[in-house]
Amino acid sequence: MGLIDDAKNMVMQILEFIAMDKILSPYNAFKECVEIVYTFANVVKQYGGNLNDIKDEKQNVLYDTINYCETLEDMKNWFNKFMIYYAKYLNKLKNQQYRREISKAIDYINIHYMKDIKLSDLAKYVGMDSAYFSFLFKKETGNNLTDYINRVRIEKAKEYLSFSDINIYEVAEKVGYANVSYFSKVFKQLVGMSPTKFKNILKNSKNTSKGNNNIANQGSDGMSKGKKYF
Repeated sequence: MGLIDDAKNMVMQILEFIAMDKILSPYNAFKECVEIVYTFANVVKQYGGNLNDIKDEKQNVLYDTINYCETLEDMKNWFNKFMIYYAKYLNKLKNQQYRREISKAIDYINIHYMKDIKLSDLAKYVGMDSAYFSFLFKKETGNNLTDYINRVRIEKAKEYLSFSDINIYEVAEKVGYANVSYFSKVFKQLVGMSPTKFKNILKNSKNTSKGNNNIANQGSDGMSKGKKYF
């Protein structure tokens, strides 16, 4: 479970950093943790999954139980438990949906989406001829490689717009688009609105109601912000 272990170690390092950073408020600390889980939600979504399907031994939706974390130690324990169930669920999805080479390619895209991913390089990475890999990728995912990468990048862009105050052009660069106009065009095609409008709606929502639940969850299948902060 190399990638899963790497993700778990990353989470623990971030939580340790939060513990040492006295400037970070409890709310912002909790927000950082939710943003990490949001990323995991997008990964399982690529395989047709949903975080709401990950349940603990008592059949509680595991993501919902993050709301009961009140201390840093609670959050560490929750992440340890979550990653165990998440790894099992993700492996099950991979085995059910895609053949090994396509799963390997999807894993690569989810990690390196911000880079220039070429069909020939990805085909070589999974050990296939470029033409056959392109055919098989479209057959199994329903998208050609470019469309699939765009979807992954835009989901990540929605995260940045939901949980940070960085500029639109910075978001574009972070998710792999050198041209902000092209980024905005792809974003509007997939989300139904420009990134600027998406960000403004989120901002207004935070100021008037429950925060960014409704808009940030567009396409995230049930993600929600917790009510308690450690």
